[in-house]
Amino acid sequence: MERRYDIRIPIDLPVKYAILGSDFDRLAGHVRDVSEGGLRMTTDVVLNPGAFLKIQLEDCVMFGEVRYCCPWMGGYVSGCYVERVLLGDSEVSRLMAESLNEVPRVSSMP
Repeated sequence: MERRYDIRIPIDLPVKYAILGSDFDRLAGHVRDVSEGGLRMTTDVVLNPGAFLKIQLEDCVMFGEVRYCCPWMGGYVSGCYVERVLLGDSEVSRLMAESLNEVPRVSSMP
């Protein structure tokens, strides 16, 4: 049963991410959907709930907290609460701005 209040927008984009406070700083995965408060991504490594991530999609940089991580199709799927977003000028940044437009955490990159 779906427990989310926000609409999920399906996407499939490659992402680079880092687990803050660890040696894992150049990992890759895919963002599978975004919503007003977060995103769902697939990875090859386990992401521990409570871990903080720096996530980069083209010129859009997000900082968030892992809420869950489950095995999925030979890898893992994780849900992340997005706490801070820095947007650039690309189409991906415009998509993120539209998805997160109600969230006051959004700001533009200089």
